[in-house]
Amino acid sequence: MGNTITKLSGVVLFLTFVACQSEHKVPTETSRYWHAYGVEALKDKRYQEAIVHLQKAASEDATFALPHRHLGVAFAKTGNKAAAVAHYRLYLTLQQDARDAAQVKDTIAELVAQESELAQQAHARVN
Repeated sequence: MGNTITKLSGVVLFLTFVACQSEHKVPTETSRYWHAYGVEALKDKRYQEAIVHLQKAASEDATFALPHRHLGVAFAKTGNKAAAVAHYRLYLTLQQDARDAAQVKDTIAELVAQESELAQQAHARVN
């Protein structure tokens, strides 16, 4: 498992470097650390744990976009669509040249549509 974490950490650090190249900003070491643990938990489907680690990464470096991208995934997996949308939008704001922007925007649109449909169904049950 240690070897897997080492490999994952290397991949996360590389992706972090690539994501931040356009602004030449490198996230803090502490932020990268929490982000790596969050991604590992996310991959293992430990969504609540991922959320905790990713929130720590985001709070350590307010300009680090990737934790928000992954928080979007984690919150969507736990059913918190509103939080997922908020973090996806923050990701796009922080990483304006994101290569996956179209995919993230599609995901946001899907989540908003699902929320709208659920709201309509709830409203129909009340009336």
